Amino acid sequence: MNSLIINELNRIVNTFTWEGLKFVVTKSPNPEFGDFSSNVALVSTKFSKCSPMETANMIIKKFNKEKTLVEKIELVSPGFINFYLVDEYYTSIVKQVIKSDVNYGKDKSDLHYNLEFVSANPTGFLHVAHARGAALGDSLANTLNHTGVKVTREYYINDAGSQINMLAYACYVRYQQSWGVEIDLPEESYHGQDITWCAQQIRNEINDKWLDKGYSTIEEEVKDISVKIMLAKIKDDMKLMNVEFEIFFSEKSLYAGTIIPDKLKTINGVIIRDGATWLNTTNYGDDKDRVLIKQDGSYTYFLPDIIYHNIKISRDKNISKLINIWGADHSGYIKRMEIAMELMGHPNQLEIIVLQLVKLLRNGEELKMSKRKGTSLYLSELVNQVGIDTTRFFLVNRSQNSQIDFDLDLASLKTNDNPVFIVQYSYARTQQLMNKSEVKDLNKFEKVESSEKELIGMLENFPNLLKQISENNKVHLLPRYLIALAKEFNSFYSNCKIIGNIRERDLLTLVKACGIVIKLGLSLLGVSSPERM
Repeated sequence: MNSLIINELNRIVNTFTWEGLKFVVTKSPNPEFGDFSSNVALVSTKFSKCSPMETANMIIKKFNKEKTLVEKIELVSPGFINFYLVDEYYTSIVKQVIKSDVNYGKDKSDLHYNLEFVSANPTGFLHVAHARGAALGDSLANTLNHTGVKVTREYYINDAGSQINMLAYACYVRYQQSWGVEIDLPEESYHGQDITWCAQQIRNEINDKWLDKGYSTIEEEVKDISVKIMLAKIKDDMKLMNVEFEIFFSEKSLYAGTIIPDKLKTINGVIIRDGATWLNTTNYGDDKDRVLIKQDGSYTYFLPDIIYHNIKISRDKNISKLINIWGADHSGYIKRMEIAMELMGHPNQLEIIVLQLVKLLRNGEELKMSKRKGTSLYLSELVNQVGIDTTRFFLVNRSQNSQIDFDLDLASLKTNDNPVFIVQYSYARTQQLMNKSEVKDLNKFEKVESSEKELIGMLENFPNLLKQISENNKVHLLPRYLIALAKEFNSFYSNCKIIGNIRERDLLTLVKACGIVIKLGLSLLGVSSPERM
């Protein structure tokens, strides 16, 4: 879609005060019908009270009053308007890409987002679902930063509650078993190799210190060291994914002193009923009120989570929005948290992205995974098998609303069947072409052929795409764009002799611009751009 034509048509339509008019601009299927065509005259007749042809003439007259990069405008029955753009329009795009280089598509903004993602319980190794959250969250943060939004990456450590109790006891049992003590691990506990690994790390650190100790006498100590070891492993895995967080926030820290009771007083809608403390969420569209403090005085999971969001908002007065990336099992939790934000005085400041599951395939069959049984494919194993580039690219190549079928066989291929290979190979091709040529001053682009306009149009769309992603969080649009750009570039390369061409400088300048955009797009996804493949 051509932004120049859209912007100009919007400006002209606004002079007619045709409010609410929606039109489309499409690429003409044949150069004989111009570069772009619009139905604006057809859909505006109810505003203009004229026939489509008369309305089109009104619009064309407005266009012709000012000098633009539109060379010629044609009217086609029953009211379509075809636009022919001057070569300068296309050459200016290529020049702008090269001039901007790594700053192409960069923008300025006063917005500041807090982006919380991954936030897996430190009860075991991260697995492939966590990898999806890491890839999406980091790629979104990169894109937001490029469009001028300041982003604080945050990880919420769920280091309190029943899951931590289960982790600690499992590690204690495996520790005792490593010394030959006969003790059984409950069936409902964690049974993965990550627990055995954690127990071995504990043994390495404390030797036989716990050997003659009953669990109840050292429970808090076991919890602390187990969480510490697992959290360190999580941070190592995040480094493996090239993901860094500015903040790691401990849920356990909320229970210190009077943080929760003090913050609870600032929340509207808190009521006492049946000896328990509730949040009156039914008045705001929830199907039932939510318990915050049980009759026995213990907190539900919901209360510390509300307080945590309160802290995130109050920590920085410049925060424009909180974005949370949650797993599919949290979808039922969204409404109550949005209501809680409203009752804290921060309506519409929370945006939640829910990720669907990742299904691993090998030899066409699904690999069954269970964290509890210890049959998951861990994040580190996935990265070691297929590489960081393929892992990150594959995990953001589908909408967050869609389940991912991660084909391990396809991910291992070094062919055009593998989408990340297509994109990286196209970038490598741009570099090899420039290295092969003796022409080095690639800053001029004087003339454009019709066969090159589609490719240049795709380069023009890149900044608009990034802006779109920054507004709707649909990161999967970026790898889709890069695949399409790579294929269009490969088609251009196949149908045009570049080295030795009379227009070699122009063609190589276009090649250079394509390389800049492909590399920039890959970098936002956290994927490398090898110059040789």
